[in-house]
Amino acid sequence: MKHFVRYIILFLMIATVTGCYDEFMKEEIIGEGKASISATLDFKPMSSALSRTRAAGDALKDISSLHVLLYDKDKNLKNKWKIEGYSESDENRTDKDAEANPNGEHHTAETTTKRATFKLPEEIDFGKYYMYAVANIPDLLTNTSYDDAIKTVDGLKNIPLTWNSEEVANNGQMIGFFTKSSVPALSADDESLVVNEKSVKLHAWLRRAASKVTIAYDGTNLNDNVSIYIMAASIKDIPKSCPLGTENTPDHIDSLIHDGGIIKYFEGDVQPGLDNFITQYKAVVTNHAPTLTYGNHGETAESLFFYENRQGAGENMPDKRQDANGDGQLDYPGLPGDDTYRLKDDVPYGSYIEVDAIYRSENLGKPGVGIIKYRFMLGQNVEKDYNATRNCHYKLTLKFKGYGNDVDWHIEYKQQVLEVTEPKVMNYQGKVFIPENRPGTANYNYGHNFEDNTITVTSYIEENNTMVNWKMEIDEGDGYKPAEESEWFEPVITDGYLPYVKHVTFKPKSLNKEEIDIDKLLQDASPKGSEAAPYNLANPGQIVAPASATIKCTANCYIVDAPGYYILPLVYGNAYHNFQPNENAYKYTGSYTGDQILSTFKDYLGHDITSPFIKGTIPEYTPQSAFLIWQDENNLVSYTVWNPTADIKYLPDAYGGRGGILFRVESGNIKQGNAVIGVSTGTKEAGTTTIPSVMWSWHIWVTNFSYLEEDDKNIEVTSHDPSQKFKLLPVNLGWCSGHGDKIKYYKARKCKVKITAGTKVKEVELEQKSHIAFTRGNNPYYQWGRKDPFVGATGNVQNKLRYYSTDWSDPTNPPMLSASTTADGERYTTRKAVDEGVLIKNPQKWHNPRRKENLGEGYPYLSDNEIYRNLWQGRIEVQPGSPSLKTVYDPCPVGYQVPHYSAVSGFTTTGDNTNTPFEWYDVRVENIADYNPTTGTCGENGIYSKGLYEFYINPDKLQSIIFPETGYRDWDDNSNAYQVNIDDPIGYIWTAGNKNGDGSSGDDNNSYNFEFARKDYAGSSYIRPKNFFYPCDGMPIRPCIYDIHSTTTP
Repeated sequence: MKHFVRYIILFLMIATVTGCYDEFMKEEIIGEGKASISATLDFKPMSSALSRTRAAGDALKDISSLHVLLYDKDKNLKNKWKIEGYSESDENRTDKDAEANPNGEHHTAETTTKRATFKLPEEIDFGKYYMYAVANIPDLLTNTSYDDAIKTVDGLKNIPLTWNSEEVANNGQMIGFFTKSSVPALSADDESLVVNEKSVKLHAWLRRAASKVTIAYDGTNLNDNVSIYIMAASIKDIPKSCPLGTENTPDHIDSLIHDGGIIKYFEGDVQPGLDNFITQYKAVVTNHAPTLTYGNHGETAESLFFYENRQGAGENMPDKRQDANGDGQLDYPGLPGDDTYRLKDDVPYGSYIEVDAIYRSENLGKPGVGIIKYRFMLGQNVEKDYNATRNCHYKLTLKFKGYGNDVDWHIEYKQQVLEVTEPKVMNYQGKVFIPENRPGTANYNYGHNFEDNTITVTSYIEENNTMVNWKMEIDEGDGYKPAEESEWFEPVITDGYLPYVKHVTFKPKSLNKEEIDIDKLLQDASPKGSEAAPYNLANPGQIVAPASATIKCTANCYIVDAPGYYILPLVYGNAYHNFQPNENAYKYTGSYTGDQILSTFKDYLGHDITSPFIKGTIPEYTPQSAFLIWQDENNLVSYTVWNPTADIKYLPDAYGGRGGILFRVESGNIKQGNAVIGVSTGTKEAGTTTIPSVMWSWHIWVTNFSYLEEDDKNIEVTSHDPSQKFKLLPVNLGWCSGHGDKIKYYKARKCKVKITAGTKVKEVELEQKSHIAFTRGNNPYYQWGRKDPFVGATGNVQNKLRYYSTDWSDPTNPPMLSASTTADGERYTTRKAVDEGVLIKNPQKWHNPRRKENLGEGYPYLSDNEIYRNLWQGRIEVQPGSPSLKTVYDPCPVGYQVPHYSAVSGFTTTGDNTNTPFEWYDVRVENIADYNPTTGTCGENGIYSKGLYEFYINPDKLQSIIFPETGYRDWDDNSNAYQVNIDDPIGYIWTAGNKNGDGSSGDDNNSYNFEFARKDYAGSSYIRPKNFFYPCDGMPIRPCIYDIHSTTTP
């Protein structure tokens, strides 16, 4: 049959949108100078048929708790009571007891209610008061979260209520105020109460925060041989929360529950299939008895409930009617998604009723069969009122006419339907994130709840008056096959809320995982280069004689991923880029001035750098030797102090006479590790660890990323400002796993799912994101603004060994730049050390800066440093995300730089430091693969969780990035490493900025860093993306991709 969509106009009866006010006080209290209170309460037991999918109409009539609160004339709390007992009687209700509707009419929705009277447990003094009754918040006086709210009248009325979808009866919260006469609750201009007589009689009405809807169906005006089989009625977009006693107007889609409740119309407890729904669905409407009408509006009729949702009323609101101008044409025809369609009457946050049905016409004038959907926006009338107010019973009658249409309802009719929802993108475990609602908070993806991926299939297709079943196939790269044969997922099919709706849940069978031993990758890698034609680190892929080598890009760190012979040029840091000099790397081009700005970067003699090349023509710039300064694995870079020129060689003719350094990494010795190589105008004395004055030095990082797909070699994280993206290396600079550790690499994958029903076909794609599960391992530390690494630590005050030569190791801390005998005020500041070149001359020495005595509590000394603000950021004025210019002091490899502090600001919902867990975008341990609930860790001995902190790269919570908690080196305490121990670690990384450095001046003693602690065993957890401390502390660095730093950078 031809597919079509049609809206036709009929009449909607919204009969008596009424208030259901429950009289609750009768006058019977006498006391000298005191007052007693009597109360009347509706009290009717909840129906046993109550559930989330089928709600009895009297579900909110039960009163389970009652409290009375007394406030003084300034509306501050004076006293409060829990009412434990009362007496009951029946009371008739008339229209005058109900609140007027917008037309000024009174209609009661209940003919009788219970009356309960009680007496306050103590007398009150004469005076002016505000007195309130609150029902069905049983812990109002015992739950500390209400303590502040009930202190004032405004606070009481604004207590946020949260909708309970599972237990509808728990949404019956009520409030009312006492007066000396009967008035509707909270509608009087003056709620005050004067107590000035010995005998005072008080009265109050209770008003619910919720309302209900009943729906009836009338087929009187249907054409012959037209039947409407009503499958279900549901309420959509109901408020998640509501204030107890003030108006509720949701203003964001995240403030709504889309599926608020449902009534299913079928006999028995099991939903019938499509083959037998005609005989088993009780809600069928035709134009003849006994199916002329269905449903009623009685007190116990099946109902849908919701919190108040006031979206406005009046002439400026859209008209709900489908032909408001009466020209016989639909004002907004089409389906949701069509340009002509007006979704929800342009009231995006309103609540509405939706009725699903199957339409069958054997009328020769218009035969057909299909699914049909009716929608109506709730409010006080059928035209321009969208105020679905509290404590009302909304009675909707859907009056069908002709071929099943109604004037005031939006109608969607489709023949031969096959629809499949788009699946969500999954994380590496095949799960999708399910946000939790936090009323009263900003719109963020809160929570840590994940579920299997589910799609919905809606299929209603008939061929020769027989229903056609659909089938599902999956293509995992080798062609389509039955879905149950999938190697990735197990498809589980369950019933939806309608017989033609099914849910398909994809449960992962296996994860696309590889286990990687990086040391083995290095050992299995083919050697690169030879002594005669080494591998050129400054022009990757070039293997030529050293004199013929050319320079593409340079850096202070080079990555070696295989054994072999390597060469690097004598160039300052990144002073060469894209085959040309990069002057911006050593000359400041910004607008700031002053003592904190280094206008031209300094060399080892404290002279201005004027050329990319280290080698010059005078003796002070004529290198004589190259040598190992230290390395953290034995014989990683081949070197012996007994013959210092045998393995690491200075080649003056390399790179066309610019000079280079040749070194080798042997196949038998290669493993993850770090080495520092230097060049000098002097020569290395054989047999000692003493090194001559260093002209420049380079960090050689031996690791291997070849196992990663190209998209995973950098991880894009979103800043707190979602327009700013930063691509970070997956690990810290110089990171090494423990030898024997296995990295778990979960590769991204996609597959296609095809649904076929008759001649109709729908295809969707399942996508699973990647993840890299690293171990903590170890990493070097860096002092802020310096280019040289310092050896990593294995525990508090425990160092990874430093090797000066084959089999010559040193477990001690790095040596200090200023001796312990140096007076505090005579130590170098960073500024002076840069100006005199001493940090470049001594890359192995820890800078312990000028300090002063601490006259307060805590550490006996304070830093008294002076810094240059632009040591790691060549143009500090620019906004994050735009080129800030990498400098020659930046320690990162080619293509990377120290990140701006904004790069990690997206790890909290505030973009700033926070100790509040729900403001963290962190991965909880229980959501990491291989989680063991007994130990609370992941992997053997917690190898994939202990000492690690994992953060989501954006609020979607689909992918994450791991940071090791490897502590820091202290700026002054003999450069000791602290907060490293595996059972109580803290993590840090430096970022390129200093405190108060957003303007023309900054803080000499505080530079920005990212500090984080997930204390699984003891202590406080926190995430601090904008932390700051002394720049001479030693912290790790997480390189950020940066390839826009050529001389043409603006």
